[in-house]
Amino acid sequence: MTHGARCGRWPSGSRRRILMALPKRRTPVSKRKTRQSHDGVAVPTLVRDPATGGVKINHTAGGARDAKGRLIERGEA
Repeated sequence: MTHGARCGRWPSGSRRRILMALPKRRTPVSKRKTRQSHDGVAVPTLVRDPATGGVKINHTAGGARDAKGRLIERGEA
């Protein structure tokens, strides 16, 4: 039985090394920041709804109104 297989490490006199994957070149800061620019959380633009007086997300219809602000009648389809 070998010492490395049993304890998970190699004896001090062993010449074996654990090799890790390393990049050949250092990643430039501009390339790293360009890649990370998509990770940020965007805050939606909030506007005051003139029809209801409440706050809503811009360019969306809110509640029981359509995109132009008209009331939607709830009928049976």
